Amino acid sequence: MVMSEKEEDSLNKKHLDLCNKLNLDPDKITASWDNFKSLSKNFVLEGDVLHWLGCSIFVVCNFAQFFCNISKWVEMAHLPEEFHNRIIHLKDAFGVTYSTFKEYYTIFSKIFFPQIPRNLNQNSTGIESKDQLHAILQKYLNLSGIYLLH
Repeated sequence: MVMSEKEEDSLNKKHLDLCNKLNLDPDKITASWDNFKSLSKNFVLEGDVLHWLGCSIFVVCNFAQFFCNISKWVEMAHLPEEFHNRIIHLKDAFGVTYSTFKEYYTIFSKIFFPQIPRNLNQNSTGIESKDQLHAILQKYLNLSGIYLLH
């Protein structure tokens, strides 16, 4: 997605406004904006761009905190039981996926990146740890039938 400087500035203002309303700390604000910009340069983000900003913000927040807060919100807002059941299903599915991915991560890291240092940002192959994690996640998702578009 190619944006003009004016469009990017306008979107950044909306992003900052949303993050401030959510009371996010500056690190999460910066990380979510950087992630959004990176993805928007590499992928076609179809639909409302604000939804994609929301996804970017969600990703930088703690998933466990999200599920705790959304469950409380469902109770406070007296939302229908069906909505509550969907949240529980999403939480359970995420937990299973996360646990499975942790197992695959160990296996994939041994196969594809045999010497990953634990506390360094870069290993001997010159690949950053976050790029290794992305590659391993991509392999896991491909095997499980979920695909990330490039």
